[in-house]
Amino acid sequence: MKTLIELNQIERQLILYDVFISLEEVTYGDIRFALPKVEKRTLQRDIKDLKDAGLICVSYSKERKAYIHLEMEQEENESKNINEKDGISKKKKQHLVRLQRVAKCMRLTGSANPIEDYFELFPEASERMRQRDFETLRHIGLEAGYDRDYQEYVITQDYVSAYDGYGVFIKDGKMMRRL
Repeated sequence: MKTLIELNQIERQLILYDVFISLEEVTYGDIRFALPKVEKRTLQRDIKDLKDAGLICVSYSKERKAYIHLEMEQEENESKNINEKDGISKKKKQHLVRLQRVAKCMRLTGSANPIEDYFELFPEASERMRQRDFETLRHIGLEAGYDRDYQEYVITQDYVSAYDGYGVFIKDGKMMRRL
């Protein structure tokens, strides 16, 4: 039997990030399919966090009724130093740094050596930080960890995607997912 988990803010934002990188135009319907019953204002704050972390560059088009990706070099966008931003609390900066780090981990899918690649990307990271990041990836539907069959660490796409709603559902007013 699979365990039920309640999705936290960063897991919700990473699912939203995956929706944005999976689709060229993102409507509120697309977002609501992946993240049911999330308030519109909460989604707007999550989108702002993704922008502030340099993960997406989008603008809402009233005529298309969708978020449209703007042309911006991904490396230039991600290289924004969050710690140099003014008007953001220390706690918010820490959240944005973690959001950016785990989103980069999502791109290690299919890596031949995800542990080595992780520490190459984040040389300041500890083993415990990597474990927490991989656990977050598992919570959003990626298989991240040691595969006993292949006797190696892997990060692979599990059975969920933007096209099937990530397996997210509402139970007792909370956003849940089966692990």
